[in-house]
Amino acid sequence: MLGNFAVMSQGRSYYNYYLYNQDIALADHVPTWVFEDYRALKEEELFARLEEVGVFIDAENFIQFAMDSDSPESLALSAVDEEEDEEIEQRIYPLFFEIWRRLLPEKQTVSIFCDELDFLIDRYEQNLDDEQVAEKIFDALELLGDILDENCAETNSQQQVFAMISGFVSHHLEEFIYSFVRDQIEKENRTAASELIDAFKPYIQDRAWFDYLTSRLVLESDPKEGRVMLERLFETLDEEPNLELAFEILDFVISKGGESLFIDFFLQTLDQIETEKDFIEMLRLAESYYLFAGQREKREAVDAMVAARVGYDPEVAISQTDLDWITIREAFSAKQTAD
Repeated sequence: MLGNFAVMSQGRSYYNYYLYNQDIALADHVPTWVFEDYRALKEEELFARLEEVGVFIDAENFIQFAMDSDSPESLALSAVDEEEDEEIEQRIYPLFFEIWRRLLPEKQTVSIFCDELDFLIDRYEQNLDDEQVAEKIFDALELLGDILDENCAETNSQQQVFAMISGFVSHHLEEFIYSFVRDQIEKENRTAASELIDAFKPYIQDRAWFDYLTSRLVLESDPKEGRVMLERLFETLDEEPNLELAFEILDFVISKGGESLFIDFFLQTLDQIETEKDFIEMLRLAESYYLFAGQREKREAVDAMVAARVGYDPEVAISQTDLDWITIREAFSAKQTAD
């Protein structure tokens, strides 16, 4: 278990991580009170739990003390003695946090805001088609953008501030924002997607992912300019490879970017892969390409390659002398030359 200050310094993210990943909580032998859903408890149960750990307080006094505190974290720390058992301190905090969340909705803090965002992200990931939750997330992300802007007087502090606030969220915030924006593009909510890209692009660590999203938006309205943006992104990824992003772009370009664009980037990425797992991903993309192109025999040939490699260690290094690697490269190089 972490020390009480380490736990509380990032709000409920420690507790939420196990709440939203209960299989990991059980594997890590975490006490049930860590990953309990405190939102599901009645108010009287919350106060009863506090009494069990030696804190006797009612709602009226709680509000009075809270008004003199700047956050549920500082209030929880002030409620325990320095000699208090560490586990008792950590059990008090989620109770104080939930009571604060309910009784003082007007007294927002970073940790309260991020806990609500965590909650909404979990609900959204359980049902991507829940439009009401999606709208709430969009509103929360807009507010987060405002919070970031207010806390970033200097450009060079932007990513630091984003990293600090991300620490209060148990989900990987940058990855979620990317996925959420991509979902909005696919649902044709282009205005919402564009607004979120503009709001968060200055703050994220790996901007190439958002460059890709931007190119997808532009491709819809101006295919020529969109292709130019993709080509520039390919140049960036040639200098600074990112296979995860490359695989995602290739999957999109198969049907949206044009054959020549796909083939050029496929060959570029094929030269960059390092492991058997990477190569299998490239073979899957080749299968999808041949399926989209209606080239059944070639797709079946790649299917056979994949089947023959079942049982290979996914982490073993892939050699450019591998016969399947050579076959795939020659096949796509021939198409590139023909085009």
